[in-house]
Amino acid sequence: MLFKYLPDIVFLSETWLHSSDSPSFSGYSIIRLDRQDLNRGGGVLFLLRSGLTSTSYSLNKYRNGIMEVIGCRVFVDGAWICILGIYNPVGQISEVELDYYFNQVNGNLLIIGDFNAKHNSWSRGSANGAGRSLFNFILQSPTICLLTPPYLPTHYCQGSGIHTTIDLCLGSNIFLPITSTQVLPDSGSDHLPIMVAISMSPSYSASKSTPRWIIKDKSSLRKFQNDIVLNVDGLQSCDDLVTNLQTTFNLTASDHFRKSRGISKSNFSKPWWSPECSKAVAQRRRAKHLLSRSPNDENLFAYKRCTAVARHTIKSAKRLSWHTYCGTINSMTSTSQVWQRFNSVRGQQKQRTFPIIVNNAPLLTSDEKASHLGLYFDGLFNIPIRPLPCIFELDVIKNAIHGPIVHTGIDGELTSQELSNVLASLPMKKAPGWDAIPYEFMTSPPEKLFKYILKTFNECWAQGTFPNSLKKAVILPILKPNKDPSLSTSYRPISLLPTIGKVFEKVIYNRLYSFVERKNLINRFQSGFRRKHSVLDQHLRLEHVIREALVSQNVVFVVYLDLKAAFDSVLHHKLLFKMASIGIGGRLLRMIQSFLTSRTFQTYVNGSYSKTYKTATGVPQGSILSPLLFLIILSSIPGFDLVKATMYADDIALFICAPNMTLAKQQMQNALNILSVWAADWGFHINPQKCSFQYYTRKRKFTVPTLAFNNVPIPTVKVQKFLGLLLDSPLLKWDAHIDYLKKECFKRLNILKALTSTSWGCSRKTLLLFYVSFVRSKLDFGCQVYGSASKTTLDKLEIFQNSAIRTIIGALKSTPIVSLRCELAIPSIYQRRKFLIISTYLKLLRLPDTHPLVDEVFQTLSHSLNLAWRDVHQATFIVRAHVAIQHCFGHLYSLPRYPLPLVSPVSPWKEPISVYLDLILPVSKSNSSQLLCQTFMSTLEVRFSNYIQIYTDGSRIVDGEDISSVSAAIYVPSISCNDSWLLPSDFSVLSAELFGILMALTYIEGGVPGNFVICVDSLSALHGVKNSSPKNFTELIYPILILISSLQDNGFQIALQWTPGHCGIISNEKVDGYAKSAHSLQNVTIFPTPYADQLSFLKRQLQKDEISEWNLICDETHLGLIKDKWVKLPWGALPNRRAEVVFARLRLGHSRLKGHLFKLGLIESPLCMICGVTETVSHVIMNCPCHRDMRKTLKLSLKELGVTEFTLKNLLGGGNFKAAIQYSILRCLYTFLVETRLLDSI
Repeated sequence: MLFKYLPDIVFLSETWLHSSDSPSFSGYSIIRLDRQDLNRGGGVLFLLRSGLTSTSYSLNKYRNGIMEVIGCRVFVDGAWICILGIYNPVGQISEVELDYYFNQVNGNLLIIGDFNAKHNSWSRGSANGAGRSLFNFILQSPTICLLTPPYLPTHYCQGSGIHTTIDLCLGSNIFLPITSTQVLPDSGSDHLPIMVAISMSPSYSASKSTPRWIIKDKSSLRKFQNDIVLNVDGLQSCDDLVTNLQTTFNLTASDHFRKSRGISKSNFSKPWWSPECSKAVAQRRRAKHLLSRSPNDENLFAYKRCTAVARHTIKSAKRLSWHTYCGTINSMTSTSQVWQRFNSVRGQQKQRTFPIIVNNAPLLTSDEKASHLGLYFDGLFNIPIRPLPCIFELDVIKNAIHGPIVHTGIDGELTSQELSNVLASLPMKKAPGWDAIPYEFMTSPPEKLFKYILKTFNECWAQGTFPNSLKKAVILPILKPNKDPSLSTSYRPISLLPTIGKVFEKVIYNRLYSFVERKNLINRFQSGFRRKHSVLDQHLRLEHVIREALVSQNVVFVVYLDLKAAFDSVLHHKLLFKMASIGIGGRLLRMIQSFLTSRTFQTYVNGSYSKTYKTATGVPQGSILSPLLFLIILSSIPGFDLVKATMYADDIALFICAPNMTLAKQQMQNALNILSVWAADWGFHINPQKCSFQYYTRKRKFTVPTLAFNNVPIPTVKVQKFLGLLLDSPLLKWDAHIDYLKKECFKRLNILKALTSTSWGCSRKTLLLFYVSFVRSKLDFGCQVYGSASKTTLDKLEIFQNSAIRTIIGALKSTPIVSLRCELAIPSIYQRRKFLIISTYLKLLRLPDTHPLVDEVFQTLSHSLNLAWRDVHQATFIVRAHVAIQHCFGHLYSLPRYPLPLVSPVSPWKEPISVYLDLILPVSKSNSSQLLCQTFMSTLEVRFSNYIQIYTDGSRIVDGEDISSVSAAIYVPSISCNDSWLLPSDFSVLSAELFGILMALTYIEGGVPGNFVICVDSLSALHGVKNSSPKNFTELIYPILILISSLQDNGFQIALQWTPGHCGIISNEKVDGYAKSAHSLQNVTIFPTPYADQLSFLKRQLQKDEISEWNLICDETHLGLIKDKWVKLPWGALPNRRAEVVFARLRLGHSRLKGHLFKLGLIESPLCMICGVTETVSHVIMNCPCHRDMRKTLKLSLKELGVTEFTLKNLLGGGNFKAAIQYSILRCLYTFLVETRLLDSI
């Protein structure tokens, strides 16, 4: 009915909503008032059509009032109309209460609702108290009249068969001649829907988005790129080159693609509606009409029966539609589709209209809204420049730009390798800027387009000019969560910049970031927007200080600072001065100066643009360079004597550990005073009222100190949210954060439960993925830190995983938790936390010495171990990690530090490494060995005719689940020279391959300059070396890159060539033999194990703990008969959710068979009705004579598959068969369960 009539406003009473309920209606926004007491029922809400110029209207509640009243305002024909929705839950209201709400409204008024008021002036029958009060109120209000026609049947009393008029509409006198009221068809309630139509024109604003190019497939994209013709005649300036590129892109695209319309429409649909629903509703309406004509007991009974049938039919249709909807989500469903459906479950809607009100008047047109928001954003982006630039600062900037170049590499010409790396990592499906050019247009460009882009960028780089057309931003207003959409301050500006400019920025960013990191020019305490840094760094630092202070009877003060509009407050001359002061000059500084100046923006609202505004301060929002530039200027924060800082972008906190309150207060106040001077000098604004102060101590008798910033006291708080964690003072028990996690995880588990049941829903694999990514990830965040909470507190979190895996499996509540975890092969939350703690410690071992965690946390291990901890599990992170490592690896396991640089040792502008991943002719694995060998030898002759060849190989011997030996070897065929090494057993084969490359380079380094080609049969190793900024195996790749760069600088020519393995290449076969023979060596070569290999080793070690726990109870559980190893069983063979649940219950032994129900005390007898034997899983599948014929068919099917032993273990997935055979066995058993009808009874 809502989507049929599409009303502007809908009022609903008796919503029965609770504060935790989040209903949503497509195309409508909600204003609601729920009943606050514990009794369910009541509640009122308005549905307002999207785009309608409206706002909520606040009303003061009448003390001890009976009515539930909600208000809204709608802009109609140039004026506001206030609408009140009223629900009277009882039969008595007072005139005073009605008059109280009426007097709160100015202007024209409309009152609608369920008054439960009977009076013979509008309704048949005798009047009640509410009717008399309402009648007197209307008589005494000269401006209010009744708009509902007399005796309009709005309510049907089933007991008496009488229609009454208790749902009324009142309004100002001006509405009387232009209002019509009618009853709509029956909707299944005893109240009939009432439609009130007023002949007035409400104000609407259309919802529009920016049109975009629609790219159908990759082939059309490639054709588009090949058809681009760039005319460069007469183009000299940077702006001309860029404008030509933008124009050519759009003109060519118009011949290949079409643009979206940019019109957003609400999707009104009822996918659950079925013919049965239509039939049931029609029968209910006929029964109601018959009852109204002939009110007798027979017709009343028929109507009630039809009403119940219709309600049941609609409910069943909705349930079936939802079950089908969830059942379509399986392992083959794309991630985007999964999250799209997940968001539909959450019921979140985007704000598509902008009902902005200024001076009590709404902005009607999109032009007005765009202009108003543009003016508001202009105030945000143009903060008064204080302090003004001084002559000294300007001179420093000028000298740095025009003076001698100190760092020649960073100012050199942009290389094709730099551009290729950026284009290869472009994010797809990102919103384009004003020029509508998406990233897809520049992915894998043809050579002519690539050269033009590189030429354009180099021309801009040489001139030190960032083109003006790339500095124009389009701002989209986004409503902040839970904010009033009528206020301009409720909107957050999101900038869209041209993608060409972002590509250029990324090239510059790579150079600048590599330079500042290698020179340690960023504040060492800063963790925001930096590789190998995270919020966890700051969590660990602060937790370490607090824990040690508490056990040492010291005091810790923490002040959390609030930088007001930090990114928008950056003064350009201060930023340039800071960059010049740290040695950045020449082209780079000139480019940054051009990048910051003359920037403009326009605000876009529903197809309209505001005028163009200029930005004079701040780093550009949405820019790739902006975060890095902000970190550079923030590195100007001064240091303090005893006070330390934690910084994550603009989230800054100061902390100090001192033996007493007096010293801590004195030092902290001095630091705040110094910071005040810094903020004034650099143009930042710190709001002391939004700052907060915490203290941590075990001292009981003390006076709470006060701290001030610019003579304004800083509030003291007990609980503070610090980078996602809730810190509770003064003892850091983590109670507040654990309670927060419980509430959040409970909400997320409800979503998981809404996606499945025991008979329908998503597949188990999808549910497990959902749990890991959406629920467990919430528990993982910061667990290395809050893991110091007490065991009792942490055990509360295990409940959520237990509940989740029980839902995923569909197991009964009686199933042991260990069996559930073994069924899914998922570790406990405790084991997961231990894994994350140790993996974080392993990362810490690789941090450079300049990282604050090294000297503040890692190097204090011996001191921390000697402290008098009551419980080491509640000690600092470094102590807990040390204990976990000893428990996991043993006391003799050595974990040496191996510091690695934060960025690649090879500068982005360096000559790229020659890595060939192909041969001169295309080949595939299906080619014969002889053809592969011939093609490879031809490749060597063409590419490396005068090169010395060196072959490398890695080898690994696996004995069961344990790796027994890893080795590597090199071989130089020209001189028949070889060497081999036995490596640590926790090395992977990829690490062995990389180690072989490193040893080959070491061999080359010991000789005279020449041309060398290293032949490697591992594509993964070559991909790692080719990537100038690898994320994994940096322990080996970084030394390789350093050696290659050094050799090239000394006159060597180095190339790496992929070699097809095991295809008869003699030299490659020889090096493979040398690597295998190295397993017999006695001495292991000492080399740090890569982090990725240590993680794999760590997972195996922790899995052994799970296996040990499982082995203790394995023989006592039914699952132990099926599954004797901690591994995942084949789930993919099962056709539906019900089958997954039944097979899991069969393996777990906890089912709805009589044998198990009897143990639980739910039935009186465990015996099978057919044969009198206890009804168990083994009995119904293996022995029950009732299923003899179907069992014979099952055995014949298994015999055809080669399964000779008819056992539960083989049938339920625990047999030693290949995956394909396992799947076939499960399908056969599934057919047996269907035919025996056991599938619905287990």
